[in-house]
Amino acid sequence: MLGTRLERWGLALALVLAPAPAAAQVSEAAVKAAYLYKMAAFVTWPPNAFASGSSPFRICVLNRTDVAGPLSELAHGAQAWGRPVVITVIGGSQEASQCQILFLGDGHAALGDSAPVLTVTEHGASSPGVVEFTVQQSHVRFVIHRSQADARRLQISSKLLAVAAAVVP
Repeated sequence: MLGTRLERWGLALALVLAPAPAAAQVSEAAVKAAYLYKMAAFVTWPPNAFASGSSPFRICVLNRTDVAGPLSELAHGAQAWGRPVVITVIGGSQEASQCQILFLGDGHAALGDSAPVLTVTEHGASSPGVVEFTVQQSHVRFVIHRSQADARRLQISSKLLAVAAAVVP
């Protein structure tokens, strides 16, 4: 068990920190999956983000199976904040409020501005999420929108803020 967990963390770290030649061999979707998986450790959710003390930690993906596949592999058997991690591909916003992390891609889900969900969007989405993926010089990076996080009562670690391409107030 420990070996597989270390292997997953090593893979996630390698995907995120790989130099340009190696990054070209890894799909953009796999890098985004690694970021989604790792972000869980650097965000604190309010207690009402979970239906109960035994609820799983849900990372949801809206209609993006290219990201959900690698994400499921990384999260298999993992825990976040003492809860089992569950990866779910959702088809609409009705299921989104049950998620702790929601990757919308370039889509949009009507969650309301105060739902305690870490929303993640692609650059150019009609409404940016708390985190916005962007590609800079062939590398996947991300921008953090602090006002979005504050509105959703999410606390983002200074470590995650430090590695963001930008932090927008």
